[in-house]
Amino acid sequence: MTMIGSGLVATVLVVDKAGSVLVVARDGLLELPSGVARLGETVVEAAARVVAEQTGVVVGDVGVVGLDGEGEFSVLLRAEPVGGEVTDEGQWVAPAELGGGVAAPGVRERVQYWVSD
Repeated sequence: MTMIGSGLVATVLVVDKAGSVLVVARDGLLELPSGVARLGETVVEAAARVVAEQTGVVVGDVGVVGLDGEGEFSVLLRAEPVGGEVTDEGQWVAPAELGGGVAAPGVRERVQYWVSD
């Protein structure tokens, strides 16, 4: 899957062996790492780059799990951490910690659906 123009967003659900999810804080809310694919970059390459840039975590075994039309159109990918160190921008949280208004709209539902799969 190659990006033809600008605007395709890769949203990445990174789950570690303990079942924790990698998130970033934006505007006071927790979100999944996401960013626009660059021209000529596959969505899988974009996912790996976005996660590394936003959290410091290196991912592998990246695969597309769905499409999301809520807000901006994005491709949802799932990945496993394979290295790197979490920077100040990223943090690991248990899926249950995404309730109570700490997560951006839709994040908790996406995580519950795809982590339980």
